[in-house]
Amino acid sequence: GVHKFVLSQPEWSQQRYRPTVTLVLSRRAKDEKEAVPATSTFLFDGGAFDAGYNKLPSHAPLRISLPHDTVKVEIHSMVSGHGWGSTEENCAEFCVSQHRFGVRPALQVDDQTYVGPHEGFYTQTLSGAGDDMGCSSKDGVLLKGVTPNQYGTWQYGRAGWCPGGDVRPWVVDVTDSVRPGMDVVVSYEGMFNGSDYKPSKCHGDACGKGGTSPMISMQSFLVVYKQKP
Repeated sequence: GVHKFVLSQPEWSQQRYRPTVTLVLSRRAKDEKEAVPATSTFLFDGGAFDAGYNKLPSHAPLRISLPHDTVKVEIHSMVSGHGWGSTEENCAEFCVSQHRFGVRPALQVDDQTYVGPHEGFYTQTLSGAGDDMGCSSKDGVLLKGVTPNQYGTWQYGRAGWCPGGDVRPWVVDVTDSVRPGMDVVVSYEGMFNGSDYKPSKCHGDACGKGGTSPMISMQSFLVVYKQKP
């Protein structure tokens, strides 16, 4: 099919860009016994990071059917925090947030869904956010593609990203929490200090001129693998 790449920037940005994209394709499944991706199902996106974040309709638990020949299941997500200078916590660009996925098997009988008693939890923490030199560290400069000494506050650690760098996918194996041939129920919560985020309005020096409201940008998927034919 047709795939599109989009470069977007906020209205306040005055910078101009001339993007260059290089695609490198490879065949990874060399072993006859290696599992290969069969399906990819969209899970959850982000949104305004506030007291109502986890109550958004787009964050309601999802029920997904798994084929009988499922051999591995993973969650793939790309999460980044944005917004600064409008709350005491300086979220969501410069505060550490947690993003927890819950996974449990389920069975559909008539119109009733029965879920298993044991739910596996898998948490991605956007550590490093708010660190004075987070994006100038070895991880920021060498692994995330950051260009040192660029204009602005490039060296400050951000939530899941650094200026000039890409947002790396977070991949976790959740196979132990599912049953092939059954349904799986996947839930999601975005948290601050392990609970729902309730922003505190900033006062005095904590406020930034031209600050913006906290927001989480996220794309997440459930990837199901089958045995290579």
